[in-house]
Amino acid sequence: MGPVPQSVGQSVASVESVSRSVESVESVAQSVEAADHSVEAVDHSVEAVSSMLEAVFQSVEAVDHSVEAVDHSVEAVDHSVEAVSPMLEAVFHRWSRCLNRWITWWIIR
Repeated sequence: MGPVPQSVGQSVASVESVSRSVESVESVAQSVEAADHSVEAVDHSVEAVSSMLEAVFQSVEAVDHSVEAVDHSVEAVDHSVEAVSPMLEAVFHRWSRCLNRWITWWIIR
């Protein structure tokens, strides 16, 4: 066989260049696919965080309602103490007078 014509050598170089270009395109396609998976993962993470924040918001609302209920209960207890205080004071004074009379009677006896 004789020498290889120059056009055949250029054709081989062109085929090799196209082959490398195809490999580069395939690599880019794989990178795009990996990026797509990453975006999907981020989307799922955002959905999960959104759900957790919604649950936290509902918990805060529940705590707020509980605090309001406790506040109302404390107010009710405060009103009850205010109502009972004069009665207890009257009972204490009456008991104190009775005790003083008994002590006086005991001493005089």
